[in-house]
Amino acid sequence: MSAHASLKQALVAAPERRNSGFLRALADFLHDFQRTVFDTYQPERHYMRGPGPACAEKSLKHSPH
Repeated sequence: MSAHASLKQALVAAPERRNSGFLRALADFLHDFQRTVFDTYQPERHYMRGPGPACAEKSLKHSPH
């Protein structure tokens, strides 16, 4: 059996498998697209890097100098 014949047989024998692969790829693409475009959570905007200005102001009020 040639490679062309076996490929044709595989495509004809299992069209639902071929479609499910396409549908899975489409679903994955749409999911990734949705997360990229509509996911507005940006952790760097909420991440505190250390004491803020309120903490510095409070420590200046309580310092003995």
